[in-house]
Amino acid sequence: MRSSGPRPCAAPPDTSANPTTSFPPPSALASAEGFRVIWVRSSHKVVRDADARSERVGAGVAALDDLNQKLLSNRSRLKSLEAVEAAAAKATEDARASRWVGFEVEEYTEVRHRQETRGRPVSTPLSPDHPH
Repeated sequence: MRSSGPRPCAAPPDTSANPTTSFPPPSALASAEGFRVIWVRSSHKVVRDADARSERVGAGVAALDDLNQKLLSNRSRLKSLEAVEAAAAKATEDARASRWVGFEVEEYTEVRHRQETRGRPVSTPLSPDHPH
């Protein structure tokens, strides 16, 4: 006579010889609907998933690089840190890479000197020990 309780499962078999292998789940319990659960491990799917992940990471990094180039432009419309963070989050989400690509927004000030009047720039009056 068998017991009606759950049975312990054996360890999953080695999948190196056979790329697609099925084995019982770690717990041999049925699903919530009462169906038997069988897990299938495919080495081809592992490779496809890694390629897709790599493409998404590349697309996310490229999207952040594009955003960085836009921010370096004089005509950038993004003026606040919040707007830049939102644009960066949207760029990574649009590339479906927000899970793997992170970013940090840093603010820095760049001083640009611009001549106020036309003509040759005039410096401060020359010091007495400066040769003429």
